[in-house]
Amino acid sequence: MRVSPRGHLPRVPGRPHPGVRVTAHRLPVQGLQRVVDGVVPRLPREPVVRHDDLGAPALLADVPRAAARANPDAAAVARVAAHPEDLATLDAYCATGSLRRAADLLHLHHSGVARRIDQIGKALGLDLTDPTALLRATLALTAWRLLDG
Repeated sequence: MRVSPRGHLPRVPGRPHPGVRVTAHRLPVQGLQRVVDGVVPRLPREPVVRHDDLGAPALLADVPRAAARANPDAAAVARVAAHPEDLATLDAYCATGSLRRAADLLHLHHSGVARRIDQIGKALGLDLTDPTALLRATLALTAWRLLDG
């Protein structure tokens, strides 16, 4: 997770400034030691999200970095993240829970997204059509964002 100095706007690769002020705030958390007060960087689908809007997944900030990196699901997402198209597909699918809605977000045909999700699921070792596996992938994606995103 990257935190801009107080009052500076974050740069999102390939995008202009999103026009949102970012402030850094230290919270007593193990491992991450920095949580954004107001916003955290996101994927291009939604470059900025309010920290308060994270809800329960914000608790992942309390997980020590070493433990998060050692988690097999988070490590698998880090490998998927090496391929931007796969990362964008996983992000869209986790956000919508639907192949067709993810395809709409990505401006792709749903059958192409279905093939990608199947391949990504194999890389993650999860059947992403299963709700429990989708939750695991979503939490792992959130943990990856807090670590490296």
